Amino acid sequence: MAAGCEGIAPPTLGERTVGEEGEPVKPFTPEKAKEIIMSLQQPAIFCNMVFDWPSRHWTAKHLSKVLEGKQIRFRMGLRGTGTVPQYETECSYVDATLEEFLTWNCDQSSISGPFKDYEHSKFWAYADYKYFVTLFEDKTDVFQEVVWSDFGFPGRNGQESTLWIGSFGAHTPCHLDSYGCNLVFQVQGREQRSLLKHRGFTAALWMLTGARKPGSGKDGISFLLKIRLSFIQPEFLTKSLVCSVKSMLSTLI
Repeated sequence: MAAGCEGIAPPTLGERTVGEEGEPVKPFTPEKAKEIIMSLQQPAIFCNMVFDWPSRHWTAKHLSKVLEGKQIRFRMGLRGTGTVPQYETECSYVDATLEEFLTWNCDQSSISGPFKDYEHSKFWAYADYKYFVTLFEDKTDVFQEVVWSDFGFPGRNGQESTLWIGSFGAHTPCHLDSYGCNLVFQVQGREQRSLLKHRGFTAALWMLTGARKPGSGKDGISFLLKIRLSFIQPEFLTKSLVCSVKSMLSTLI
């Protein structure tokens, strides 16, 4: 850990509650959720806030059918390079369909096609910051399946969002998003974040997508699927990130 830095762990906000007839109830109103987000001084996790989102049931396989062979650009990087950052300008790139990515991610060593030069056991792939308006330009009904208004940002849905898909080991070097507000709904897979606080700022040391090794765990998921909203909010310029795991949402500042 760098000198002057301290590790931090996000607290959890929002207990599971039910209504009079046993139906789940969100612990915060949109107004209260935004109020909390705007006042946070450390990372936090919001629970039980996205259980009724249609996109809650998305899978990478489902999206591969929706996209119908549309090509996506994947950033390729080497696994196990230690502490040496792999910056975007130093990586190679592959244009492939989501279906081709999923096939490669099944560790089929004899695979042909766009990933044929990248042995799955040695490389990771990351399709980051893919805009919904480009991916789903002829399927705009998909936009309504993302409901950022639940967090106090009305009028924002998939149209303002980006899609992120990565294999085990894919990551982003340490950085601080200081330009505005970021909300991330993690739909499938797991993500490990090492957070450091230094001189009043919090930075993500690494963003490891698909933190489970291939075939491990009950579901065997070895990739990450998440949705992100980024925008400039004048009163929110120093906030950095909100991340959610299915029905959980965390804010990093």
